[in-house]
Amino acid sequence: MYHHLLVARLKLKLKKNWTGGNSQRQRYNTDTLKDTWKQEEFNVTLQQVPDPRGAARKKSRYSRSGRT
Repeated sequence: MYHHLLVARLKLKLKKNWTGGNSQRQRYNTDTLKDTWKQEEFNVTLQQVPDPRGAARKKSRYSRSGRT
């Protein structure tokens, strides 16, 4: 009996937070990447973004294994 009440309560919570599909998909203009200058600019921008896993990977590798 309690199972049905929990399912109904969960459905009500989901229905309350449901947006109803009003959001539209964001489309990216991929034709600009066909231009070589824009493609190089995009790649340079990606290279400047720091890798968040890099620092953690280096710390864990040296601290846990004891290797230098």
